[in-house]
Amino acid sequence: MMVGVIPTRLFLVVVGLTLSMGSWLAAEPLDDACIWAYFRASYHEDYVCTECPANALKFLGRVQADHKDLSQFKVIFFKDKVVPRQYRTPKTAQGWEWHVVVLANNRIFDMDYSVFRGKSEPSAIPVSTYVSYNFGPATDGVFPGGEKIADVRVRVVDAQFFADRWNAPVTSDGPLKQTKKVDSDYMMYSDLGNNAQDYTLEEFLKLHPAPLSATHGH
Repeated sequence: MMVGVIPTRLFLVVVGLTLSMGSWLAAEPLDDACIWAYFRASYHEDYVCTECPANALKFLGRVQADHKDLSQFKVIFFKDKVVPRQYRTPKTAQGWEWHVVVLANNRIFDMDYSVFRGKSEPSAIPVSTYVSYNFGPATDGVFPGGEKIADVRVRVVDAQFFADRWNAPVTSDGPLKQTKKVDSDYMMYSDLGNNAQDYTLEEFLKLHPAPLSATHGH
């Protein structure tokens, strides 16, 4: 009788170890080159102009399909203290009242950045470089377009929360208790608890100093 029991127990141990190893491997952080490979594929196959939240969601979806874990990613909302305003890419007519990008390993992944620069390949941009390009260098706390650095707000949203909740139904707090889908307004202005942190742009930049290495990508 014991002959049949021992292999069964060994089998269960092996299965348990395999599952544990699988979870450990899934949690291993991705390096810049690997993240950029996912981003490049999404850039060429998923990009839709003026749909920055959807672009971020599709990029994260590609990562999650293989890697499962989104803990090293954040979704960044750039917005003004008072809306609407425009974030303009220098020398173009393009701009946003708000904008959504993905942050990982101190780099911004923004499909629009490369499109508006006329590049055929995407780039992963250090935070300080990205802000300088989109707003221009600040002088005495003011950007060239008159935008005060103190007026720009940054909301950092947990990427897993963003991926799980985007377009999900949510009931408003008002007396009518209306049901709507989670959208950019909800993500930017609702109380998301521990799933989001709010900063001034200046505070955000201090958290993400310029790296020693330059842009990854082509």
